[in-house]
Amino acid sequence: ALREGMLRLAGREADGAMITHNAGTIRSDITTPPIIRLYSENEFRNSPTIQPDTSTLRTWTVAGSTHSEYYTMIARAPILLRDHGLQAFDTCATPARSRVPFFMVINAATDHLVKWIRTGAQPPSAPPPQYAGTPLSLARDAYGNGLGSIRLAEMEVPVARNAAVTCGLGGNHEIFDTATLNALYPNHGSYVSKVAHATNAALAAGFLMPADAEIAKDKAA
Repeated sequence: ALREGMLRLAGREADGAMITHNAGTIRSDITTPPIIRLYSENEFRNSPTIQPDTSTLRTWTVAGSTHSEYYTMIARAPILLRDHGLQAFDTCATPARSRVPFFMVINAATDHLVKWIRTGAQPPSAPPPQYAGTPLSLARDAYGNGLGSIRLAEMEVPVARNAAVTCGLGGNHEIFDTATLNALYPNHGSYVSKVAHATNAALAAGFLMPADAEIAKDKAA
């Protein structure tokens, strides 16, 4: 039903579709236009069976991202205040809201989807998440960050634990202590260099747009 519904938008056939934050299976028995799906960690951390890519489907999982991360909250906050007189805040005791910029991967996916529709150039396939344990769940490094998937600098060059472990759909953002940060990055230059390397790798793999890559490197600097 999901595929059939996407075939017609506003009474006409769609050229393509993007689905975010949905872990359901898309039917494979209907010819469809190109579809890109993006999962945050909320959707894939306990779902080791991810639908394989096909000639008309790509599924991207983004390490450390969450369903309702920091950037979603700060974009929504002024609207909540203007329209409802409500302040945006979290009630979680753990520092909340992943700082992995999921929206940057959406930007890259949108660009790929347009090119896929117009030229037939297929987007790259994303690295899969890594799972471990019984029952299987997302494998994590020594800092509690998930392994595998699309990895932006926030995960490849971490200064915090970004994960969908606590705080509901917002997930958590727990900054490393000073000793850990100093051990990982002896000086600011080493940190900036590692961020630039990780960001350039994500750009080359097709998971970042050039403008967003520059933003990421400028932020580190």
